[in-house]
Amino acid sequence: MSAAELLLQPDVVAAALLFCVAAAAGTNLYVTLGMLGLASRLGFIPALPPGLTGLENGLVIGTAGALLIVEALADREAPFAGMWHTLHALVKPVAAALLCASALAGLDGGRVAAACVFAGAIALLFHAMRYGARVARRMPDAPRGSALLTLGEALLAIALLLPMRYREAAVPVAGALLLVVLVGGLLGFRAFRLGVAAQRARMRGFLGQTGWSGLDRLPAGLRAAVPPTPLGGTPPRAARIGVLEARGIGRFSQGWLVSDSAGHQILASTWRGPRSARLVATPAVELRPGAWADELRIGVAAEKLRILLLKDGPAPVLVVRSLAEEPAVGGRVDLGKP
Repeated sequence: MSAAELLLQPDVVAAALLFCVAAAAGTNLYVTLGMLGLASRLGFIPALPPGLTGLENGLVIGTAGALLIVEALADREAPFAGMWHTLHALVKPVAAALLCASALAGLDGGRVAAACVFAGAIALLFHAMRYGARVARRMPDAPRGSALLTLGEALLAIALLLPMRYREAAVPVAGALLLVVLVGGLLGFRAFRLGVAAQRARMRGFLGQTGWSGLDRLPAGLRAAVPPTPLGGTPPRAARIGVLEARGIGRFSQGWLVSDSAGHQILASTWRGPRSARLVATPAVELRPGAWADELRIGVAAEKLRILLLKDGPAPVLVVRSLAEEPAVGGRVDLGKP
């Protein structure tokens, strides 16, 4: 069997279609639900499986359209955008899994369960990349959307559903989506997690839960990087941060700013293991206040370090003051791993 014949096998095409629909649901769930029902009702695509025929109901299509409008409005308001997208990190995977289960009803239970997990994971990943892109572009300000952005995401979701009509395009489209996942999936997911963490910290800050934390809050693997406290010295303190740019630590990672006997350092857990960046006191410290976090830029030129001070941590001005207490030689920031 040639490669071309293999790619046209029914099971391969079905898996590719599942990938496309799950990606569309992760991009815009309500456009996906509404367009599947409307396209099937108008005969634009082949009839949906029996378990999905309920999507053709006018009430379901209308409800999907109404929820799309609610999403567009919520996405433009900073107080609601984060909550909406955080909630949909659960809603979209569950909806994609239910769509898959309904479409495959009657088949082998093990295969159906595996397909549902796959669909839910793809929907979550594309939702994370969608929201993560906003975090990467807007933080430390609120990662909200706009009418134009909502329209673009709706059109993208519709484009991802076109293989439902043109089955021969299913495998190439799924292949292109897989490439997108391989290139930007991990970074987008990290940015998404950072956005969720910033929102949670903002809520804790609103409730007055701010300030330094004890080292007991750090993962055990990171505590080992903190030097012991000298006799009579001040115990180390820690605050959650986000890393926007730091050599040796992945972008959009979550970490901790630790104030210890030797000064300040950044600690983060990465796929390569625990990483650290020791900060040398320097006058080259710039603070940019934001609605969701406060961005701190430390150092100069190629060695610039950018971190986000989350809203449940210590007062940013105090952190800036402590980092600029005494100038380092050449204003240098040491980002090497100890």
